[in-house]
Amino acid sequence: MCEWCKKHGAGGKWYLNARNYTDDLAREIGAEEYLTVLWQNFERVYVQKHFGMSATGLKRKLELPLIGRFLRWYVDYKIHREKHLNPKDGDGHFGQVIPVEEAQLLLNMAGQNEGGIARVKCVCRKMNRNIDDYNCLAFGVLAEVATRIPRYIPETGVVKLDVDQAFDFVREMNTRGRVHTVWFEPVPFIGGLCACDYPSCTGLRMRRDFGLLAVSKAEYVCMVDYDRCVGCRTCIPRCQFGALNFSDSMGKAYISPFRCFGCGLCRDVCPEECIRLVPRQEIPGLQGEY
Repeated sequence: MCEWCKKHGAGGKWYLNARNYTDDLAREIGAEEYLTVLWQNFERVYVQKHFGMSATGLKRKLELPLIGRFLRWYVDYKIHREKHLNPKDGDGHFGQVIPVEEAQLLLNMAGQNEGGIARVKCVCRKMNRNIDDYNCLAFGVLAEVATRIPRYIPETGVVKLDVDQAFDFVREMNTRGRVHTVWFEPVPFIGGLCACDYPSCTGLRMRRDFGLLAVSKAEYVCMVDYDRCVGCRTCIPRCQFGALNFSDSMGKAYISPFRCFGCGLCRDVCPEECIRLVPRQEIPGLQGEY
């Protein structure tokens, strides 16, 4: 994403900058202390409150002309601030959707640090639906912090993975239709890669239900090659963002570029390989629209 990449991407994408995964950076910004408090307060931050505000009637409040505008500014400020963070409110903890191939790329960097890669229980699925599903990966210091929050890890403890095992995990989650999201914890340290779905994922719920930018769209948009699409509808159930529909008039799949989050799940199941990922910045009207 433009702003994040300029600040933390070292000339590229922020989540493909190896420094953002390092133990040295985690120590420099106090990530261990931040993550310990954040994980201990997840229910308060993301269920009872949204960045310090009560969730009761929040959608209605956000729709009010003046109050709603101020609340959106305030929440965006809290989410994306980089200094003087309050981990109890989740300041500086935000993420972005990425396709599976970039999820695999970042695992090579995450696996080089002391804490390595660990598979942990999904906080969101446990909180929102009381489902025990070990579909998240924690990196470095977060992999260590997670052992202290037993309700969010397998009963046998954190499951450490090597890079190849993490690759297999990511591919399995992709097959199951999970959206991959990478997270600052806190900015600019990258602590985790989630594989969740709407409405289980709190970040996606905050974005879809409230329009709050806790998680942003990918650097890509999915596009259909209409010359190759045979109208099989295999891709239709894969979209969780209301971007993919079947056009009766054309007899083909249609993707709204303005609604597409660029996760690539529809592309990955297309038997005709007629869906491709196009960089968002190359699409007129979508530059900077994340």
